[in-house]
Amino acid sequence: MKHENLTLALTIAGFDGSAGAGLLADVKAMEFFGVYGQAVCTALTVQNENEFFSPNWVSVEQIEKQLEVLAKVRDFKAVKIGLVENAFVLRKIIRKIRELFPRAFLVWDPIVASSSGFAFFKSQEEADELLSILPELDLVTPNQNEFNFLGIGVSASRDELNVGKDFSLLLKGGHGSGEESVDILFGKGHALTNKKDLSQPGQFACEEKVTVIGPKGSLK
Repeated sequence: MKHENLTLALTIAGFDGSAGAGLLADVKAMEFFGVYGQAVCTALTVQNENEFFSPNWVSVEQIEKQLEVLAKVRDFKAVKIGLVENAFVLRKIIRKIRELFPRAFLVWDPIVASSSGFAFFKSQEEADELLSILPELDLVTPNQNEFNFLGIGVSASRDELNVGKDFSLLLKGGHGSGEESVDILFGKGHALTNKKDLSQPGQFACEEKVTVIGPKGSLK
């Protein structure tokens, strides 16, 4: 099959046989938006919609080999990373992507736990190691629980991270409480102005104006 005229993207994630997350869900989402998705597997999970039994990690050597084989015929401009075993594997993947696809816009969707409750990361040491890697990415897309676990808000409040400058952040509202689900995007090169500190550490109220630019024009 020829792909010269197709928009291509790569997902690096776990295999979920229920197709609710991971490689299958990513490729389906890409197809919906007219993108031809290709994939590299990081874990052969055993799960269904209600239960998670085991991740069955793919070795970092095999992950790198999958990337190298695809790089022989592809030059991806958009790459999404999902489930990874640990910070070491994440860093190795990022560096391999930068080597093979230097023009790629690199996204990490941090998966701290499965929707059925299986925890992939638990310790503060793991959170600190993952947090240190974020500036190597273009966009990070945590939900509120993942945002809190990684300590992004606390680190930003201590000026250890500059969210929107060191990397862009899409804070997803899908796992939040309440009737509304709101996604919040902080773009690279833009810092939020603190108008009022909130009771939760590292969080504050702000008021910002943005211009959203799309293929058919812009929206202020």
